[in-house]
Amino acid sequence: MSSITVGTLTSTTVNVSGNIQMTNGMVLPSFTTGTRPGSPTAGQMIFNTTLDDVEVWDGSTWKPFLGQGLRNWTNSTRPASPVNGDVGWNTEEEIAEIWVATEAEWIPVGSSAGADPGEVLFVTVGQHSWQVPDGVEAVSVVAIGGGGGGSGDHDGGGGTGGGLGWRNNITVTPGTSITVRVGQGGSGGNEGTNGTNGGESWFQSTGQVRGGGGTGGRGNYSGENLPGGNYTGQGGGRGGDNNYGSTWRNGGTGAGGYTGRGGEAAIPYNNPGQPGTGGGGGAGAGGNNYWMAGGGGTGVYGQGPNGSGGPFGANPARPGNGGSGGQPGYNQPAPRGGTRGMGGWYGGAGGGTYYGNNQGGWGGNGAVRVIWGNDSTPRQFPSTNTSQGTSITVQQV
Repeated sequence: MSSITVGTLTSTTVNVSGNIQMTNGMVLPSFTTGTRPGSPTAGQMIFNTTLDDVEVWDGSTWKPFLGQGLRNWTNSTRPASPVNGDVGWNTEEEIAEIWVATEAEWIPVGSSAGADPGEVLFVTVGQHSWQVPDGVEAVSVVAIGGGGGGSGDHDGGGGTGGGLGWRNNITVTPGTSITVRVGQGGSGGNEGTNGTNGGESWFQSTGQVRGGGGTGGRGNYSGENLPGGNYTGQGGGRGGDNNYGSTWRNGGTGAGGYTGRGGEAAIPYNNPGQPGTGGGGGAGAGGNNYWMAGGGGTGVYGQGPNGSGGPFGANPARPGNGGSGGQPGYNQPAPRGGTRGMGGWYGGAGGGTYYGNNQGGWGGNGAVRVIWGNDSTPRQFPSTNTSQGTSITVQQV
């Protein structure tokens, strides 16, 4: 391509074949309303300093460049094969719009493609149908399963924490509906029974993003090795295991972390609960003549500090702390006196009982959080712009 450098050029008409490329933009000639050219040519453009606007002569009158000065079309008569930067006035929507090739869509002039950063947090147990908002074409999701309930049997132990899974840049279509599932924490076992398993949480399908439910606690000197909830996704962590063997009377374990596991049960029971890793919740402490504590949950706002385990020695036993801002386990009055160790939100496991005539603690419910950003504010787990403060729109279900 040839180039020419021009200092001052005086001519009535300059004819150019091909394209003109400018590195510093184009400055239009300036006129007031009263000094506009007297014999303009159709298509001639000026900057009107009286109106502070660009105007175009359409052959009979001066018109604003944005609006009637542009090519007019409707949604159905837009150019069939637009090129990047095509601009026109949509008479149906009454907006100036431009074709952005990287987004493959028409967007209003002066706006950015895509929606403002936002989120929706699902905490109500059960199945939901979520409609993708306008402008949202990709989301990042974290899902945490419900924690397992503690055993109510003699020498009952705690359940295991729910798993945490996350995945980034999931392609979605505005206006379509996506199924979301929130798992319930497992109930504590009544006298002589084991705790129940926690429910799994997922987004779109169990194969897309999933936090598996924790396992219910066992009792009466059970020798089972109880696994923490598993996960599906680009990353995540399992809930803490509870390896009973002869180590009954354990507290509930912690929910999984973003890059590590939830805290595991104390082995043997007369030790502190173990801390979480990768932002996971800590395990509750076990006990001898005590009621065993619940495990800490994990927060949904991105990876943060690990939850510490509950210290051994108190009566009732001390719960595990939450990881990544999650809720710690907590003690609640039990149906037949004393206390029961409840799992923290989200996904902490319930603690067991020493005596076989009470009820084990419940596991904490799970959760699913969906976030989206835009070109200027990308959002990805485990920790890129994942805080709630980044969201312009916030919804909780």
